[in-house]
Amino acid sequence: MIYMGDRVSATHYFQQLGLTIPTDTNPAEFFIDLVTIDTEDPEQAAIDRARIDYLADAFCTYNYQKVDKSKLPISLQTKKLTEKKIVTQPFFFRFLVLLKRSLRQNIRDIKINFLRIASSIGLAGLFSAVFKSVRSENLAASVSDRVALLSYGVISMTMMSLTKTLNLFGNEKPVVMREQMRKQYSSFDYLLSKLVAELPLDVLFSTIFGICLKYAAKLRSPIYCISGVFSLLTVASASLGFAIGSVTSNVEEAMTVGMPLMVILMAVG
Repeated sequence: MIYMGDRVSATHYFQQLGLTIPTDTNPAEFFIDLVTIDTEDPEQAAIDRARIDYLADAFCTYNYQKVDKSKLPISLQTKKLTEKKIVTQPFFFRFLVLLKRSLRQNIRDIKINFLRIASSIGLAGLFSAVFKSVRSENLAASVSDRVALLSYGVISMTMMSLTKTLNLFGNEKPVVMREQMRKQYSSFDYLLSKLVAELPLDVLFSTIFGICLKYAAKLRSPIYCISGVFSLLTVASASLGFAIGSVTSNVEEAMTVGMPLMVILMAVG
């Protein structure tokens, strides 16, 4: 225990102990960092433990009396918490770091990616089985089924893309907001890295669906036309998901706004 009292008094309390909150720093994060030990760096871990011991002793002896700040370890004067300087990295460096993190997340989501591929193939087979007349030679008799087949295909691909984007962006938003408060990167850096990392995957799944649908339903349009249209609509849906996620606070709110909006778009064709 290093502090107990009113929230508004916490800043003044730690200032009396020689630990002033740096500019552009969230006070809550600053307080949490005060009791955090960097276990990966032995030298820094020793500094962290010394700081925690000092704060614990100060809390035990603090009774509206002046605490002896001479006991504050000298090594803390160079601690990044007390003299935090914001170092702005070049745009290309920031973008590469964010892109690397996004790609790692995609690689780790092997199960989800596999399920999306299976869903794309399965839906293509299901739609082609439901609308059997599309495979017939009588083109005039199958016009309505062809429209329905392509419509259901668009709806399924865009819904998968929108749901994935809303869930992804909603879960990451608290982390992104915290990192942006530290001025580590801008919203444009983050959005560009996510687009580069996520949109190719969405295009891949749409292309797989389009190819399977063409051969299963024996559609007459060329592959590049079918997969291109599905990919374009999937990218638009993912972009819509990013837009909705940016104005909502969490996944639940994003889903509450995103799903009815998609239903409206479906209703108006």
